Order: sequence, then structure tokens, then C-alpha cells
Amino acid sequence: MDAKPIVLFYGDIPMYRPVGPGVSNGPDVKLVEENLKTLGFGGFGAPDEKFTDGTATAIKKWQKSLKVDQNGTVEIGDVVIAQGPFRVSTLVANLGAQGTTDVLKYTGVNRGVTVKIKAEQRDNAKPGSKVTVSVGGKQTTGTVQQVTLAAADNNPGMGGGDQDTKFDVSIKLDDPGAITAPDGSSADVRFTTVSHNGVLAVPVGALLALAEGGYALEVVEGTSRRLIPVQTGLFADGKVEVSGPDVREGMQVVTTS
Repeated sequence: MDAKPIVLFYGDIPMYRPVGPGVSNGPDVKLVEENLKTLGFGGFGAPDEKFTDGTATAIKKWQKSLKVDQNGTVEIGDVVIAQGPFRVSTLVANLGAQGTTDVLKYTGVNRGVTVKIKAEQRDNAKPGSKVTVSVGGKQTTGTVQQVTLAAADNNPGMGGGDQDTKFDVSIKLDDPGAITAPDGSSADVRFTTVSHNGVLAVPVGALLALAEGGYALEVVEGTSRRLIPVQTGLFADGKVEVSGPDVREGMQVVTTS
């Protein structure tokens, strides 16, 4: 602004007055000292609410690094205060415009995914449950943060009844860096409704329906083949859980190509 850099400071209170020589004790002084020390400009001891000559010297060194007037005072417009890192999402002001309105809008730095589900799917999207997210050909895991009524359904009279109600599911990625696709990219989200551990699975195409009912597998044993009856369990990703007295890990089964 006015050819001067605006620096981001971390804190929980705004700059409500200039912080410089002669200023009375206050939490804003401590905020300035904490940020100066983090940026490598110390010399005033542990950050506290008292402005000292050491504080003024640190401010001048910081101002020198920014190539601005070294007056030892942090004016209200010199810094922006936020609680932590953020990501600029939208530039509101135009270059050269008067700074009388918002200049930009920002969001958190952690990328997430929002997916819309139907009412009958809501039980599968419980906060804290794990999901698998695929975006731009890359896959990672995530955690359901919250489930809220979709915006269009907040207006009474819209939609065709409970069966048409939609919910927005907010998902936090376990590794945000794993997804490099641009914002707004479409995503596939898989919810785990039931899971079984330590089971044996075969391709669905290996199941043979028996005339008397139930299913069997055709297994290969050397140069011969035989049918063994099995009980089926969960179906997922083209595979089916199977069990039975003759089923063992590592056996070869005949399946469709």
C-alpha cells in the first residue's frame, strides 16, 4: 500500500493504536515483540507488554529490512493481524484503487474436500470416520469433519421432500500435499460402511452359482480342478469375501477374464 509492504503478524488482537516510543503497556506491545522475535529481530528480552528502547531498536532493524522509514513505531496500517498462516483466495481490490474496501479474501492453508450426499447416505458419513479421496488421478485418505444441510435445502419449500434432501460433507485431508489438482477439481470419495479384517477374498468372477443353491469356487490343484462350496461375505472393489472348510490362503481359483 502506497509502495510499502504490508507484513503479516500472528496474533489474537488487532492493532488498535501505534506501537512506538512513549506508548503505555499493553498486549499489543507483546504481540509486536513476539512477532519481531520470531522474525529474528530481538534484543529486548522475553516478549512482554512493556515498550523499551530495545523494542524500538528491534522495530528499526525490522523496518530497515523492509526498506521503509526507520522511525521505531509500528503504525496501525503497517501490519495485518491473523491467527496463523492463510491462503489468499480472492483479490477484491484493483491495482491502483483506493484502499477504502477489502483488498482480499483469504481462507485457511489446509485444503479440504466437500462432497454432497443424499439423505439415505448420511449414516455412512459420520464425523470422525475415515474416507478415501481421489482427485486428479491421485489418492489419499481423509477424515469427515462435519455434515451440514446443503444450502439449497435450507430454504423451506425447495426440493421434493425428505428423499431429495442433500447434505454437504466436509472432509479434512490427512495429507493435503498429496493432492496437487487445482481448486474446484472434481473428487471421488469412498465411504467405508463395513470392514472385515483378516479375511480371504477372490475376484467376484470366480464365484459359481450352484444349482442346489449357494456358491462354489473352481480351484486348480496341479493338473486337476475341483469345486469347493463357499460362503460369501462383503463385496468391494470387484472382490468378494469367501470362507469355508476347504478355503485356504494362496489357493488358485478359476475366474472370468
